[in-house]
Amino acid sequence: MNRIVKIILTILLILVFICNFSINTYAINEIIENEVEETEEYDIQNKAEDNTVQNKTDETENANYQNDEDYSTIDEDFINTVIENETSNNLMQQKSATSYDYERTQEDGIYRISVGKDPNKAIEVGGGSKYNNVTVDIWDFGNAQWQKFYFEYEDGYYKITTMHTGKSLTVKGNNLVEGVEITQEDYQGIDSQKWVLRDTLVNGWVISLQSNPELSISVKGNIVNGAKMILSKTEDNDNQMFWLNNITSSEQSHANGTYRMAVGVDLTKAIEVEGSSKEENVNMEIGKYGNKLTQKFDLEYIDGYYKITSAYSGKSLTVKDN
Repeated sequence: MNRIVKIILTILLILVFICNFSINTYAINEIIENEVEETEEYDIQNKAEDNTVQNKTDETENANYQNDEDYSTIDEDFINTVIENETSNNLMQQKSATSYDYERTQEDGIYRISVGKDPNKAIEVGGGSKYNNVTVDIWDFGNAQWQKFYFEYEDGYYKITTMHTGKSLTVKGNNLVEGVEITQEDYQGIDSQKWVLRDTLVNGWVISLQSNPELSISVKGNIVNGAKMILSKTEDNDNQMFWLNNITSSEQSHANGTYRMAVGVDLTKAIEVEGSSKEENVNMEIGKYGNKLTQKFDLEYIDGYYKITSAYSGKSLTVKDN
């Protein structure tokens, strides 16, 4: 009996052990499966993070590539702009080099052109002639009108006009080569009448052709009375340097104002508007002065000449039909 009981208890113990082992095995398997699932989830998460990192890396690389393209485009645009600017500057320099447009270096006005080495001598129209094609020379300055010149700046050059005729300093025959004489001619706006002025900072100014500054007005030979003016190669020597003395203000002999213009041999008579008319093309005459408005004239000095206007009509004294 006792033996049977022991066998039964032994069997029960074995069954209990088996049950416990099964339960433990099941628990272990559950734990292992959970660990596997967690590991798989972790791997999936890591893979997702890796994909996110890779995507960010790709985006960064794409952004860098786009920036490189943008910078490349900017660099190309910048280089093209620089090239265009340089080309434009070169064209402007070439244009300047061929057109010789020079800035104003002297004010418009009446000038005495004296020889730098001998300021007592000045450029003049030979013999005070009023004809075209007359040679310009030098002579002792005597304050004569044919020794005075009006300088007028126009679009990069100077027009130089004699005061006694209104004709311009011109290279004879428009032949712009060395040795050709300088003359006075009616102004035509040709290259032989366009001049530029440059201060040598030594002994005066050089007067050169606008179209070719390598040629300048020069005294031919020795600096003596009667020496002709010619074109010669620009060398800034004594024969080419001149003092430009602006005498505009000193040429104004009367202050601006209203004047009675009396006859020299009979001061009781004065110039007046004929018939007290205010019409155009009416003659001037002389009559006994009676302090009438028709006998009074306004004088206005303008750059070397006077504008004379009738105080009565406001019209100017004019040579008929010019």
